[in-house]
Amino acid sequence: MKKATKADFQMTGFPSMTLTDKPQLPYESLRAAAGEPFIVPKQGKNPAGGKEVLRAMLSEKAAANFSRTKLAPTIVKGTVPADGYGSTALVSQTKMLEAAGTNIFNYMFVETYGMNTDQLVPWNSFLAGDLDAKGLTSAMQKISDKVREDDSVDKVKVS
Repeated sequence: MKKATKADFQMTGFPSMTLTDKPQLPYESLRAAAGEPFIVPKQGKNPAGGKEVLRAMLSEKAAANFSRTKLAPTIVKGTVPADGYGSTALVSQTKMLEAAGTNIFNYMFVETYGMNTDQLVPWNSFLAGDLDAKGLTSAMQKISDKVREDDSVDKVKVS
């Protein structure tokens, strides 16, 4: 978003708002997840080589370079300097992750129900300005309804 953001805009974030005044997790709790689920297949041709690639990718130097060039945190702690490489958004994200501690969670409904591909179409249309908020909401509801009505899909109970 750097190119689309005004140069002097001080972007920051805040934890998810709660639905009640007595949430199960503290205010600092944060919805966050790694965006790249890397794996090394045990039965692959070269699992040792695959693990070595991951070690290199997740080294402090490589993680710091990723954060510097993408202005995004990584799972390698301590690789973002206090100035966030000049990004108030990265500073804010880093502070929120630190404040959350072990109270980090993620919603898995998109992955669990295989809805990502279907959702990309209306979201991309909305972000491109070709679909308004009402159209996006309607499209997303139809996708959710399809999953809800499909008895072949195992549903996860959330309580």
